Amino acid sequence: MNLYECITIIDASLTDEAITEATEKIKGIITNGGGEIMKTDPWGRRKLSYEINRHSRGFYLLLLYHAPSDVNKKLETLFKVYDPIVKNMIVRLEKKQAASALKALEDEKKALEDEKNKALEEAKNAPAEAEAEAAEAAPAAEEAAPAETTKPDETTKQE
Repeated sequence: MNLYECITIIDASLTDEAITEATEKIKGIITNGGGEIMKTDPWGRRKLSYEINRHSRGFYLLLLYHAPSDVNKKLETLFKVYDPIVKNMIVRLEKKQAASALKALEDEKKALEDEKNKALEEAKNAPAEAEAEAAEAAPAAEEAAPAETTKPDETTKQE
């Protein structure tokens, strides 16, 4: 199986649900054909650099996947007859491109995992830090309390 990159422009005037449905339909063809989706990257709604079939805006979707070559034929057939698809392009990545793409995916996963672990660590430390701050604030509050209860100077009274 080869590694492919597919960029698809979906009609931006569709609702978010319809765009999600179109995305799932594309993913379904890939997975049902024996492929494995490595990355799904929705770029969102953007202005097209030139008008395509009277569309000036589109929803960009990038897919990176491993699949047999016959899956691409099925995708091309879908793209020709499925109205929400404005434009598409499928590229087979060469060995060097595939290696760098897979390395980038691994780096992304590692960064997300590190970020998740850091957030968990901070969540564990947050109660301990809150207790320490409360313990430091309690004596300070007790010291400040007597200063606030002093009587005002009698010299400032006006008769």
